[in-house]
This record gives sequence, C-alpha cells and structure tokens, in this order.
Amino acid sequence: MKNNFSSEDLNIISEMRQYGYSVLKQVFYVEPSKSLLQTLRDNQIFDNFPFREDSNLIDTGIKIINQFFSDKNGNDDEMTSEVRWDFTQLFVGPYALPAPAWESVYRSNEHLLYQDTAFEVRREYLKYNFIPKNYPHEADDHIGFELDFMLQLSRDNNALKDSMRFLKEHLTQWIPDFSRDIQKHALTEFYRGSAIVLKGFISEDFNLLHEILD
Repeated sequence: MKNNFSSEDLNIISEMRQYGYSVLKQVFYVEPSKSLLQTLRDNQIFDNFPFREDSNLIDTGIKIINQFFSDKNGNDDEMTSEVRWDFTQLFVGPYALPAPAWESVYRSNEHLLYQDTAFEVRREYLKYNFIPKNYPHEADDHIGFELDFMLQLSRDNNALKDSMRFLKEHLTQWIPDFSRDIQKHALTEFYRGSAIVLKGFISEDFNLLHEILD
C-alpha cells in the first residue's frame, strides 16, 4: 500500500463502505417498507452518504431523492405505495422488466438468467462462505446479493483486494447500464435518484480501493 493508509484510516473507510452498501442493499433488495422509507427520510440517511463530497453523481442523486421526500411530506402512505409499485414494475413484473436486477441479463448475449456470470459470482461467494438469503430460489447475481456480498467484504480489511476484484469483474461491468435503465423507466424520483447514487457509489468505491492498493 504505497499511500500508507493507517489502520485507523482503513477502519474509517470500512465504516463508510459498510454504510453505503447497507443502505443500497435495502433499497434494491426487496420492496421498501413504509418504516424503511420513513427512516431514510427522517434520519437523513442519504444526506450523510459516503463520498457525497467527492461525487457529483452521488450528490445529484441525493438531491433528487430529497426532493421526492419533500414532495411527499405528510403523505407517507402515498409515498410508500408509489415506491413499492415502482420497485415491482422495475424489477419484479408481471410485465417485461425495464431494469432486470441480474448481472447475467446485462452481460450475456442472450440476456438470460443463470448464465456464466452467475456461476462466477457464486464461486466468489463460496470463498467467503457467503450464502445469499434466498438461495437457491434467486439467481446468485441479483443486485441485492452482490451488494450484500460487498457489505460482508467491507467489514474485513483483509478482503480489500477481493473487494476491488469483485467490483472490477462484476459490479462496474453492469451497474452503469442498470442505473441507466432505472433512470429511464422509473416512475418515482426515489428510484431515479437511488440509481444515480448507486452508480456513483460503485465508481467511487472502486477508485478508493484502487488508491489504497496501488
């Protein structure tokens, strides 16, 4: 590590990375509950998001999310209903998905699930005994699983090289396109903004790890 990051520096970075991956996992893993949305808003979770000062993308996304919360102020039921439907129409169905939440769909020629990428991801998980929550009922390369895996790795300062490799070989390869599709098709500013934050955070995290390990 040429840049001589101290143990204290690395611990602070670890906490920042855990914060980011934990929030994003909750936003993209399952339909957000009313309580989660209220927590994100009332505790200003996005306002304190890591790397915001370094990333125009993250800052832009947060402003969009905050405007959504402001517009829905006082009507939490409507806010929740709109966000949950947006999650469903983007990532679940029943219609054709405008933003499929699996890496294989973006990286395979056939745009199908359970392609080579999914099995490559599974092998990475097994190195850390990571078993996705819904395994085997969901493909391994679902965005929620990949973010959850990165959350696990971010807790271990000895896993920085594996974190950077997973970002390089997987998340950075498809998140920009995934974010683009969400921004294009989202019905709420919540998911439009969250997609921008996701893209910015993945980029900033990769750049940071590259700096640490260079």
